[in-house]
Amino acid sequence: MREILFRGKNITTGEWEIGDLVHMFGEVPYIHRSYGEGEIYREIDPDTIGQYTEQEDINGEKIFEGDILKLSMWYGEDFGIVRWDEERTEFYIETKKDFYDALIISSETELVGNIWDNPELRSINERR
Repeated sequence: MREILFRGKNITTGEWEIGDLVHMFGEVPYIHRSYGEGEIYREIDPDTIGQYTEQEDINGEKIFEGDILKLSMWYGEDFGIVRWDEERTEFYIETKKDFYDALIISSETELVGNIWDNPELRSINERR
């Protein structure tokens, strides 16, 4: 069974929340998690929402949309940002050189940050 998860930054604490994405009170996004018999809803910044790709990096870290990856490619090391293609309904990785299907994530792929916590890393990926 697929593990469908989302993450987003809590608007109060700035911490990452991971769980189900729920919209309540109109368009306000929340991350929902169950704890034992309790339910927890945390309001999140809509600009930070990213879906889990169902893949993990070399260290077992879950890879989400918006993550920055260090890739071992046939031409050497490269960096890419995980993106979602709405039209093709699939994740892809954007690098300086090209766009790749997210299936290129291998056992040598390493998660190095994300576009929200590490804006300085975005420039390693800018297309020329």
